[in-house]
Amino acid sequence: MFTHNSSVGKTRVRVSLVLVLGLLVGALSLLGCGDTGSDIGEFSGTWTSTAGDRIVIDKSAKTFVYSFGATPSYDAESMDYAGAIVGGANALTNVTGYLTLRITNAGGYGPTVGNYIRIFWKELTLTTVQEAGPYKAGGQNNGVSTGAAAETEYTVGNGYFDLTGAYTKQ
Repeated sequence: MFTHNSSVGKTRVRVSLVLVLGLLVGALSLLGCGDTGSDIGEFSGTWTSTAGDRIVIDKSAKTFVYSFGATPSYDAESMDYAGAIVGGANALTNVTGYLTLRITNAGGYGPTVGNYIRIFWKELTLTTVQEAGPYKAGGQNNGVSTGAAAETEYTVGNGYFDLTGAYTKQ
């Protein structure tokens, strides 16, 4: 005949509850003391590459400037451009993200003034980032007419941003 010992069952329940609570407390402490984002920087300020190009993002003024060299030039031979940040500024601390810009100044080889583009970044740390302006063979590389159209057109999934440049925060 089988007899059930209720004190053994209660002990097992207590042990199980203690184990579950211990695991839960351990997991929460790891979350609290683990990656707090301290190794992720902010994609703002001045960034330069070894090739000599430069990005300046002013989060307060919501502006973005790309230049090949220390001072932007918007002449006919230039690829430099500047824009007002109209989308994505709240994501500047994400490891990967997009900024939507309305182009305010551009050289002869830059996007069209008044058009919208997106900038893509990935692998953001405190001191480094991979960044790209929109380019795709046969794509709308000079910008589109609205911010919403830019957010639809300029995505990694749509074939843009295959080549990124390595930048270091200054």
